[in-house]
Amino acid sequence: MVGKIRLNTDPSASRYQELLLKISISGENSAETYLGLSKADFDVNAFRTYAGAQKDAMKLNRQALSLRHSIELLPKTILTTTVYQQKLKRNWYKLDSINSGSTAVNITSVLADPIKYSTEYGFLRGANSPVDALIVKSNNRRFLSQGAESILSQTFVGAIRQELNLSLRLHKDTEDRLQNNDGYQMSQGYLVRTTAEAAGTGNGNNRIGSTAALAAYIIDNIEVGSWNFTLGARHESLELSQDDYGATDPERKLTPTNQKSQVSQTLPGAGVAYRFTREISTFAGIHRGFGPPTPGSDPNTKPEASWNSETGIRYFGQGLTTSITGFYNSYQNILGRDLYANGGQGTGAQFNGGKALIQGAELSLKADIGELLSLGFMIPTFVNYTYTDARFESSFSTSLEEWAPAVSKGDYMPFVPHSMGGIGMG
Repeated sequence: MVGKIRLNTDPSASRYQELLLKISISGENSAETYLGLSKADFDVNAFRTYAGAQKDAMKLNRQALSLRHSIELLPKTILTTTVYQQKLKRNWYKLDSINSGSTAVNITSVLADPIKYSTEYGFLRGANSPVDALIVKSNNRRFLSQGAESILSQTFVGAIRQELNLSLRLHKDTEDRLQNNDGYQMSQGYLVRTTAEAAGTGNGNNRIGSTAALAAYIIDNIEVGSWNFTLGARHESLELSQDDYGATDPERKLTPTNQKSQVSQTLPGAGVAYRFTREISTFAGIHRGFGPPTPGSDPNTKPEASWNSETGIRYFGQGLTTSITGFYNSYQNILGRDLYANGGQGTGAQFNGGKALIQGAELSLKADIGELLSLGFMIPTFVNYTYTDARFESSFSTSLEEWAPAVSKGDYMPFVPHSMGGIGMG
């Protein structure tokens, strides 16, 4: 559900003002699983779902609110201020590990080697198991994101057209994890809960992480004839904090273990474009990239830092749009993160990846075949293709599962496809 209310003065008022209120509410309740399949089962039926996933479910609720005020202080001078808040509550209840003896085995290991873990693999497929053999985690989290931003925009019109934007933003977001693991028994193909643990038990399941950020930027866009120049810089100062209450304090009555850190970075950028004709133009740009570590990261975890550049050419015609772009991203430090999505344990911990280089090219084409052939009706069509070469530029040892145990200079980055494309019509 989305609702909007707008109030504004008469457009001819000496100082035009506008107030816009936006409210949105959404939710999800689905039998969503993250389990996957073994290679052999995938080859037989890629759409199969194991019996071990029958309790997997996603429940999600989201509310978002924003209030934006704009005022024309002077001719061509506009101040826009926005305050916003977003709340998200989600609980993804899904199979986490299987325990056939004294040690639980994560799902990734079971599916990667179903012969070595044949007993666990059998439980996963529906074979009878002992009590508490299948561990289902309640990934229960609450997110709060809120802040305020003001943007002052000044436009100068003449032989040289210029638009100058200044911005100041205060933002804070919080993640509250209060998760628990439940034990299940597989009986005659059905999961039966045998142990219900209290919320907040388990490693890393009872903590609050937050980030407070103060950011400011300046962007100047200049148009001179067929040339367009964009110059800008952004500065960010962040304070990261995490309170970990641990597995023995689910009611959060004791003093938590606290980790704090601060990160500041200035990010310059520049771009240029030249228009040869109304349809053909070329462009180039270079920008500083930055990614802060997450709250609670190891003190030795460095921010992600890079220089990102691109250049290309565009054609924008009637019924046909196409572009070719080359990109070159040089990382002084790239971060990896322990996620279920890349075969990890899902702790969210970040790891230094050292120097890296990601380069390649992409082609994009959009066309209306109906317009090109004068058919009298539309046939939207698109084709896109991206080639990427992503490699590490340093050697190091790591415990991050997708990189472990070590990386050598020149190694390809996992989970980054060399070629990716798509085609569609309609």
